[in-house]
Formats: sequence, structure tokens, C-alpha cells
Amino acid sequence: EGWRLHVSSRSNTGYKGVYAHPSGRYEASRNDTRGGRRKVYIGLFETAVEAAVAYAKAVGKAEEEGKEGEEEEEEEEEQEQ
Repeated sequence: EGWRLHVSSRSNTGYKGVYAHPSGRYEASRNDTRGGRRKVYIGLFETAVEAAVAYAKAVGKAEEEGKEGEEEEEEEEEQEQ
């Protein structure tokens, strides 16, 4: 689907945003794109790879939404001038 997995040497799962859950499954979460230290829960998955794919999709969508928001703000500023 064109999503890029975020490999990490710091994570024991090998993927950024993917953590081993006490249940034996894998949790995916990302930082809030609006800044701060808030985590956004993505979900629990059977494998680290499934969690990494979900993380990649969530981060990709958040980046796309951020770019769209920036473009709308620029258009509004141009219209005001």
C-alpha cells in the first residue's frame, strides 16, 4: 500500500511505536502530531509486523492531514490579503 515501516534499533520489537504488551500481543501507539507528550493509541495486534504496519498507516495519515491543514491555512491567508 506504499506505507514505510519505521525500523528502530532502540525498540526491543525492532519497530518504532511498537511495544510488547503484557498479554503477549503487540501494542502500537504514536505521539500526538500537535506536540506535547500525549500518546495516541492505535491498537493491539498479534504480531509486531502487524502493529508496525498499523503504526506506519497512522503516521502517514497524520502527516497527510497535517499537510492538508497547512495548505488550507495558506489559502486563507492569501485570500485575506
